[in-house]
Amino acid sequence: MTNPVQRAFNASRTTHKTIMGVSVTITRGDDVSDPVTATIGFSGDMTYDGDGTAHYTKHRAFLIDVADYDVGNGPTNPQRHDVIKQLVNGNLLEFEVFENLGNSVINYDDTDRTWWRVATKEK
Repeated sequence: MTNPVQRAFNASRTTHKTIMGVSVTITRGDDVSDPVTATIGFSGDMTYDGDGTAHYTKHRAFLIDVADYDVGNGPTNPQRHDVIKQLVNGNLLEFEVFENLGNSVINYDDTDRTWWRVATKEK
């Protein structure tokens, strides 16, 4: 059962997809999904050289509804090495799902567990 705050949060997700959603396809091996709507988030990690120089690496995270993550056999969990493709300014960009600093490749991004936050890096 949801409460008013959860319902408002879910409504904001629907609005966010409508306004800021992008069309992506998901590839796992030879299997390719139908186009799905995702929204984009970002994360990053900090690494340090031996001399103490800090390097920040920005990663793209795709927020995809659990029911939409389907590569042909029904909804499935994202896996390492899946590829998410997005057309950006006429260029087809490919992002590989990966584990970011030992964290899981995926996390639920809401308390109702209705969408994934999928960590990727550009190929």
